[in-house]
Amino acid sequence: MGSSAGPGRWRRLGVATLAAMVSLTPLAGRGRAPRECDETFRAGGYLLCTQVLHAGTRSEGRVGRLFLDDHEVTGRTAGETIEVRMPQGTVRFKFLGDQRPHLWSNSGWTADRRT
Repeated sequence: MGSSAGPGRWRRLGVATLAAMVSLTPLAGRGRAPRECDETFRAGGYLLCTQVLHAGTRSEGRVGRLFLDDHEVTGRTAGETIEVRMPQGTVRFKFLGDQRPHLWSNSGWTADRRT
């Protein structure tokens, strides 16, 4: 009985994983969220696209990407904030940094809604 987990299978898995990682980088187009968004939130001209990693596990984490008028907003330093005044209150987008020290860590942008 042979094993189906030969070296060729692992090579194909590595290529598929790399292709999936490369596909995570497209920008929003025409006001729509990128395909990789599991959760979206809009405030004014801003769109927060959040990808949930390892969903439903103890290692669940989130990576947030922020767009303004179809262009990705690049955070410079952790703690940077952008406030958007809305009729329902103020939305504060906060940059958490790019690093994820643990699988369950959050990185990128997040939103805090205040009334």
